[in-house]
Amino acid sequence: MFKYIPLLTACCLASCMVGPDFQRPANDLPASWAAAKPPHSTDQDLRSWWRIFGDPQLNRLVSTSLNNNPDMKVALLRIREARERLRISQASLLPSADASAGWSLSPDRGFRSSTSQDFTLGASTSWELDLFGGDRRSIEAYRASLMSTEASACAVRTSLLADVATAYFNWITACEQLRIAREQLEIQRGTLTIAEKRHTAGFAPRLDVEQATSSVAATESHIPALIAQVASAKPAFRPARHLQLTHGTDHAESSRL
Repeated sequence: MFKYIPLLTACCLASCMVGPDFQRPANDLPASWAAAKPPHSTDQDLRSWWRIFGDPQLNRLVSTSLNNNPDMKVALLRIREARERLRISQASLLPSADASAGWSLSPDRGFRSSTSQDFTLGASTSWELDLFGGDRRSIEAYRASLMSTEASACAVRTSLLADVATAYFNWITACEQLRIAREQLEIQRGTLTIAEKRHTAGFAPRLDVEQATSSVAATESHIPALIAQVASAKPAFRPARHLQLTHGTDHAESSRL
């Protein structure tokens, strides 16, 4: 009976782990949100929310940003690094195997004109018992680090897409404002022409001409600022309405975040 005492002791030690178990902190949050998702939407729709606008130019900009943004590339590399660390730490609980092989050629001492060949082949396995749970605690730590890295990458992705969409819609707004201002200027110029003709014919006072002239001047002074606003964004957002983009062009890793 006493010969089983070491084995029982090892089993008891193996069931113990260093340090207390992680306890998730309590959050005073509601169980669900009233309008967490739009009607008939899925998680994939929320990850590709910009596609609901049906704008090929916006799709191209988002795809280019996800594939070429330096911060996004660094975030994805950190995820890969964290996953490799977790995989290596998990391997510490598995048995390890080692194999060796050798070959040698030496002259036969009994016969001068002959040689002998020696082949050697060996293999060994080993397994280290995680008595106090140090390796398992390391795995838990690396898994938590991976989750934190993925959350950080998701935050980078969200911020990037928000910046791209905001800049794109600001550019569209500036273009529309410029178009409306130019149309308004043409209408005001027509009104000025009519006012001048009516004043010349004696059907309208000089005040109507002055008011029409003032409106034209005000609109003309506003147009250069709109042109400058559109021009400053034009290099990054070139019109590409003719592009036919396919779904799934985003970076494969970032699309899963």
